[in-house]
Amino acid sequence: MELLNLYTIALAQQPSPIVLGRDQFQDVFGDNIRGGMLSHLSRRHCLIHVENLSSQDDNDKMGVKARVEDTSTNGIRINGVQLKNGQSHELELEDIVTLLRIRRGEVSFVSKIALWLH
Repeated sequence: MELLNLYTIALAQQPSPIVLGRDQFQDVFGDNIRGGMLSHLSRRHCLIHVENLSSQDDNDKMGVKARVEDTSTNGIRINGVQLKNGQSHELELEDIVTLLRIRRGEVSFVSKIALWLH
């Protein structure tokens, strides 16, 4: 997966909120992202607030609910729609969160949240 620049964040295993920003991507991209500069990402570009869920009917089922909050200078986009600084959005399956748009594309992540995991 790393060869494709794909990384996984196990939301349920991280303390909330999870900070995504320049410092976290330094190890991944170095100073340059093809067609852009890492400095265009804020140190705390966005926060992912995670809430662990459990089913009252079946204690074996667990899941997470996640909300992304824009804390950046340059903004983030959810499915192409710009969020304003301080705005948040509850993530749904397949939501595309764009942190940085660059000449050759964008730096984004896709929400793969499953409401109930066994």
